[in-house]
Order: sequence, then C-alpha cells, then structure tokens
Amino acid sequence: MKKYIIENVDEHFYNAASKARRDADIIARECGYEPIPFSDIVTANHSHLLQLRMAISCLINGVKLVAEAERSSIVLLQYPQFPIKASYFLRLLIPAAKRIKGLRFAALIHDLDSLRGLCGRTGIYCDQKILPLMDVIICHNDVMRRYLSRKGIPQERLVTLGIFDYLTNTAGKNHHLQDGLAIAGNLDPGKSGYIDGLNGIPVHLYGKGRMHFPTSAIYHGAFPPEELPDIIEGAFGLVWDGNGTDGCEGAAGKYLRINDPHKLSLYLASGMPVIVWKKAAIARFVKDNKVGFAVENLNEIPNEIMQMTADEYEIIKSNVLEVSARIRKGYYLKTALEEIDEVM
Repeated sequence: MKKYIIENVDEHFYNAASKARRDADIIARECGYEPIPFSDIVTANHSHLLQLRMAISCLINGVKLVAEAERSSIVLLQYPQFPIKASYFLRLLIPAAKRIKGLRFAALIHDLDSLRGLCGRTGIYCDQKILPLMDVIICHNDVMRRYLSRKGIPQERLVTLGIFDYLTNTAGKNHHLQDGLAIAGNLDPGKSGYIDGLNGIPVHLYGKGRMHFPTSAIYHGAFPPEELPDIIEGAFGLVWDGNGTDGCEGAAGKYLRINDPHKLSLYLASGMPVIVWKKAAIARFVKDNKVGFAVENLNEIPNEIMQMTADEYEIIKSNVLEVSARIRKGYYLKTALEEIDEVM
C-alpha cells in the first residue's frame, strides 16, 4: 500500500504555523509517505486574475494527484489545506479521487478555523464539508476528538495526536527557577493583551506585534522558530491568550479549550517547563506528564513560583526533558501515523 503526503511548495514564510507543517512533512516522509507537491496556489485577495490563477493551479494539482497516486493508496493532507479557499475545489476533488482511483484520505488537523473565528464563511465551509470526507482524522487531543464526534464524525475515524512535535537538534538552554517567564509568538495587544497584566515577575518576550512593553518585560526580538530553542530564556513558558488575566476570554479562550497550541511544543522542545490555563485542553497533558502547572488566573503565578523549591523545579525539568526528547524526534506524529496504518 503506497502512502502520499500533499506538500505545498510555497510555504516558505517563517512562523509557527509553517514550522508545524514543515515538521509534519519531514516526519511523514520518515514514515514512508511520498510527497506529491502542490504547485503555487496563491490566495485570491479579491483579484479576478488571482482567482483564475488559483482555479487553474487547483485543477492542475488535482489532475496530478489522481494521475500519480497508485490505486487504493493513502493520501495525507495537512488541514486546512492552503489557501483556505482551495477547500471549495477539494470538496470536488476528494470524492472524484475516491471514485476514480479508490484513494483514501487522512487529515492532520492544525487548526479549526470555524472555532477560531477566522476565514469567515470559508472557514466554516471547510470544517463542515471537508473534514467529513476524510477516512481518518488526526486531531489534537481527547477534547477535540469528542467535539468532532458530536459534529457527526465517527469515533473510529478519529486518531489523537497528544501534542505537536517540534523537530530540532538542540536540547535548549539550561533553565533555572529564578529566570522568569517566556512568551513566544504573536505579541499583538489584541491577542496578547494579558502581557500588560503580568507584574512582579520578569518576562522574556519573543515575537512581533508590539511597540511598547511592560517595565518587567525584556524584549528579545523575533526569530525563526528553528532558532528559538537555542536562545529562549525563562523558567517557565507561558501558554495564554487574549486580554484577560483572570482567564482566557472570548474566541481565544474558547479555542484554547479544544486545541494544542504549537508554542507549548516549542517550550517543551527547549527543555522549559510550562504554565497553562487550567481550563485549556492542554492542561491534561501538562498534568499527566508533570511538565509544569496550570493556573486559573495569572495572578497565581508569582506565588506558585515563590513556593516552589529548586529541587521541585529540577524534578519538573527532568520530566520535561523526557517529553522533549520525544517531541524533538517526531514521536507523537509517528505514533499517530502508525495508528492510521492499523485503521486504514
């Protein structure tokens, strides 16, 4: 049985999303998936010319997939497929490829845009119309698995990832209890307004989106995700979202209740313990693996750290290093792909 992965050849931008997708490409290849490159499909941007170019690219890629893939093969795609408006074409391609070649499709979910409140009607269409076409879906965690099951996708078609991998050859810096917090990612005040409410503890910031910072913050700049594990400083990596310090509010908080943020994998791959919101889906992983702690609100953090001894911190850090070794080698996706082989 042949296995393929659809690769987007134009994903060259440096951010966490592309890091997760590039890592998935590498891991899938190591597991025997052959790449089928989908050529440049630019977003339409309300341009009729670009809309025509996207339609032509989608048609060429669809013909390539059906022509090159062996009959009854497995095709893995990273979901959502970029650009998001290509989902309208996928809605036609996938049933046709199943009918013509007997192909079976698996999806690795990176995001559910309908829950994030992004991409408007297209994001909703994609989640409602594309995911049900998949023969197997790799979802983030048990919370997301139950959510998709309630949306009508049979449990036997859902495989749980656990946490995203973060491929890197470095074990990261040596972190110490007195090093403060690390926050990496989108620092835009609309997404990370909670930073202004962090008082009484040093905060190391990595990313873009801000011009002004709290007095307790140290801004280090923006770096490609491949470089961060070597340089990121802090005793704990913080996974939080939104403007509130009493909890993660609005759409950001709703999404944290179901997804696995990629920055969690960055922190753990860097050998850094984590602090997460108690109501986030990832809190279960953090608790089960003893790689940090969860809080109801950000005001609890200084006291939690103050009460922790150096020996207790070293025990947590040793647990982190065990998980980190798996993340840095692609263990979690490899395990999920092995499960797909059994299901398919």
